[in-house]
Parts: sequence; C-alpha cells; structure tokens
Amino acid sequence: SASSATGDQSASSATGYRSASSATGDRSASSATGDRSASSATGDQSASSATGDQSASSATGDQSASSATGYRSAALAIGRYSTAEIKPVDDPDHNQHAVAIATGENSRARAPLGCWIVVGYRNDDGELIHLKTARVGTDGIEPNRWYRLNEMGEFVGDES
Repeated sequence: SASSATGDQSASSATGYRSASSATGDRSASSATGDRSASSATGDQSASSATGDQSASSATGDQSASSATGYRSAALAIGRYSTAEIKPVDDPDHNQHAVAIATGENSRARAPLGCWIVVGYRNDDGELIHLKTARVGTDGIEPNRWYRLNEMGEFVGDES
C-alpha cells in the first residue's frame, strides 16, 4: 500500500504489511498500519503515526507529533515544540527495541521501559548544542514520562 496527500489540512492513510503514508501541508496527518509501515507528515502542526512491528514515524514542522507502536519502532520529531513517542505494546512475552527522537527546539520524547529516548537542546539561534540518549528504566529515566533537555544538557521530566 501507499498513500499521499498534499495541501493544507491534508490527511493520508495506508494499511497493509508494507505500507507507506505521506502527508504534506500546514495541518497534515499521516498514518500507516502494517508490519513494515512508514509514515511521514511534513508541515506546521503535522502528526504522524505508524503501527506495526517495524514501524517508523516522522513529523517535521513546528508543534508536530510523531508516534510509533511496534517492537522495532522509531519515532522522530524535529520541529519546534514537537513530540516523539513510542507507544507501549501489550505483549509481556516480547520486549520493545524502539527509540523516540526529538531534536527540535523545546521538543520532548517518551517511551516505555527498555526503549531509548534521544533528546536535543537548541539555543536561541536554533543551533543544536546538546544531544543526549538514555535507556528508559536506567539513570532515573522513568517509563512513559516526557523528557526534554535543559540548557546544561540534562534530562528534565515534563509533567504535561
């Protein structure tokens, strides 16, 4: 399957084992469901979601959200005030080996136990000053809690 929507307030969805979905526009949304899904939304206030064992989700644009569910998933958000999230899988017999990456200004990431988060800190000029990784469940990083970096490059839990 493949799906693409271009324009303001776009939406795109692809369902199948080797799905791909892309939406481009100011208020885009993209969803791909399948074992090897990929989803991408580009534009301000974009949203991207991929569900499947080897899913990937990417959202580029201010206030974007990227979410992926699956055992080998990746979620990437690079716009200002964006979020990257790995959704927990309800299967106690399998561990998730997934990563949530948020590198935009004032962005944040969260993931379940055993997964990884990567968070960046940018200065007022937009330069990437710090980039830090952590495995959830170690070094004080709690599962399913939002984290961002402060100006010192330290993880800070976000209550919202």
